[in-house]
Parts: sequence; structure tokens; C-alpha cells
Amino acid sequence: MKKWIKDEKWLYPLNTGTWKEMTDFHKGEGPDPRVGPAMNVMELARKICTMDKMKMYRIVHEAYEFAKREGEGGRKNYGIDEADMWTKTDQYYTGKRTIKHGTIRFSRPKDWKSARGARGGPSYGITVPLCGGAGRLIEVIVHEITHVIHLSRYKSSIINGKRRPHDLVFNRIFLKLMKPIMGLKESETNPFNMGYSVGKGYAPSRKIERMLNQMVKDRDEKIMRLFKYQWGGKPTKKRSNRIPRGWINHVMYYINGNCYCYYSEEAHEQIVSAFPELIHLIANPKDDNCLIDMLKGKAKMPDDLPLLIERCVDEIVYSYEYESEYDSCYKGYIKTVESGHSWFINWSKSNM
Repeated sequence: MKKWIKDEKWLYPLNTGTWKEMTDFHKGEGPDPRVGPAMNVMELARKICTMDKMKMYRIVHEAYEFAKREGEGGRKNYGIDEADMWTKTDQYYTGKRTIKHGTIRFSRPKDWKSARGARGGPSYGITVPLCGGAGRLIEVIVHEITHVIHLSRYKSSIINGKRRPHDLVFNRIFLKLMKPIMGLKESETNPFNMGYSVGKGYAPSRKIERMLNQMVKDRDEKIMRLFKYQWGGKPTKKRSNRIPRGWINHVMYYINGNCYCYYSEEAHEQIVSAFPELIHLIANPKDDNCLIDMLKGKAKMPDDLPLLIERCVDEIVYSYEYESEYDSCYKGYIKTVESGHSWFINWSKSNM
């Protein structure tokens, strides 16, 4: 196995923890509940994609003949198959290829418990978010690779005038691939026995997901074979001391006279005169001399600075609220300014 496949970034834990356990961990108030057995998701993908070509041919051909007997099955297609996808993936992670499109991609969302959509296709490759339960993740990986295997050889069936990507061919291939992983009986590789019907192409995948979740819960030895690595626990960086800087741009935009001012000109000049030192301080929080001068009163800072800043923020928000009626991006600008102002209030209480 190549070195890049063994990278820890491909590991996914068997224990995903409860919502409270994960929340406490991210707050730094508890241990990582994911510590324990883990599987290498890229290794699982490689195992399927590099399957013996004759064995894969027999699975796909049998699935097509099975669907044909039931009146389904699309036309023959010639596309980029799973072996080509793996070659592109290997080339990308070894630096021989710069384009990610057409490869196997795993993303790691910030929220481990949220289930986000995965995608798969011959030219697109696959994208799978590493989140949710371990059983669900196994099903999703095989499910998306099956799309590549299916559509690279046959087009989707068209039934009742609708394109059916989860047709009998797809589901038969999917269940045949899951058979050695889960130890399915031959009868369980029949899509009809797993709830399939026209319009219910997802039913077999959903049933397999439920079965996998139960096997994970029971620590079934067939599934535990995949979890041969250890999740050592990765520390989460605390961001409580993070300094928001985005609002500075909006403040400078205001100071340059680009924002509509509804206070008096005198108030406007007073606000503007107070900001140069403030901007320098926020933009350079490690500038000890500036901080010391301000604390000793050497820096020119008005006594009513918090009030002036509040006025400035009010004017910016007032202007952006008007603009947001025509451009929704201004709603995001308002949040940026308000969150920056909120940080400054908390910061000034302990530093001014």
C-alpha cells in the first residue's frame, strides 16, 4: 500500500460520540469520544476500485442481464470507469496530476453529526463528506462508487418518461459489492427482496444502511475487519482569542466618506479622528508599544470612544440595511460589522 493512503487524514472512528460529548469536546470541556478503532476510508475505496477486472465484469454483466429480464436496463455506455478514477486519484495525491475533478474526494465538515449530500459519476469522480455514523459512511462510499461503475458501462434506465439512476442495474451491482463486506446472503442481493420498486430506488441503500448501523452497534466481526486502525484523538484549536478583522475594511470604507452619514458633520469628524489609532491597534494586536501608550494615556483617544464607535457602527448598519434591499450580500456585511463591534466591546472592557 502506498504511503499517501496510510495518511491519518483518511481515518474515520467507529465511535462518533453523542451530541453532548462532541459539544463538550469542541469546547475543551471533555475528552475526545472518538478515541478507539477506526477505518481507512481511502483504503475501502481502493479495494473496490481495484477489484479484479474479470470479477467486476461478471458482476456488472450479471446485473444488466438481471435487470433486462425485469424489463429494465439502459443502453450501452462507454465512460471513465472506477479503475481510471483510482488512477487519477493516485496521480493527484502523488503530485503527478493537478486537477481534482474525476478523483475520489473526502471532505471533513466542521459538524461531524450533520449528514451532507455525496455525489458520484464517471467524469465527476466521487465526493463523500466524512460525517455521521460509521455504518452510514460505509454505505455512502460504496453507493457513490457504484454510480461510477454503473454509469461508465450503461446509461440509466428511463421508466415512465423519467431517468432512473437508481435502477435495477445500479441496485444489483450495489448489493453484490456489499455482499463480501457484510456477508449478505444471495437472496439479500436481490433488490426486490430489499424493498426495490419503480420510484423506490433508494430503498435497498436505506435498508443496507440500517443493517450496517446495527452491525456497528453489535460490533459484528465482519464489519470490525474494516476498523483495524486506531483513532488517537486530535486536539481542537480554541478560537476564543481570535481577532475579527473583516469589519476593519467596512470601518475604513466609512471613514473614507463612502457611507451615508445621518449624524452631524461634527460628530462624523469626531468619529473619524478617533479611528486611526484604533485601526492600528486592532490590525496590530501584538504591537506592545501602541498598547502601552494607549493604556498610559499617551495615545490620543477620546474618553467617549466606545460611544463614537457605536455611532460609527450604527451608521454603517443603517447604510447597509438600505443596500440589502437590492443586494442580499449586504446582510452578511451587517453580521460582520456587528460581530466585530461585539468583539471590540468585550476587548475594550479588559484592555481600556
